[in-house]
Amino acid sequence: LCTGCDIEQALDSKKTKIAAKPMEWKDYQEEAAGFFRSLGLSAETDVRVEGVRTTHDVDVLVKSKHVGFETTWIVECKNWKSSVSKLHVLALREIVREVGADRGILLSESGSQ
Repeated sequence: LCTGCDIEQALDSKKTKIAAKPMEWKDYQEEAAGFFRSLGLSAETDVRVEGVRTTHDVDVLVKSKHVGFETTWIVECKNWKSSVSKLHVLALREIVREVGADRGILLSESGSQ
């Protein structure tokens, strides 16, 4: 678990490194997972997660356990040339809610609407 660190600052720092070189979507997911692993968290790519109503394919599933509590984050990686629409943000929010994750993180190289 990243104790005492600012996740947004760490993500901003990593984004600069990721953006420095063009990469394929799969490499982008692996780079994102590697970042969370570097914080001491468990991260898997291309994971199918069971929700209340259906299953969801997520880019990166991050888990950690700290003082007996398990935390789950769903990370969507969008290495697109165009910005991510509001619909994609809302879809991630719904997936997080449906699978009971603690947080949803959307990484985008082109920003969002």
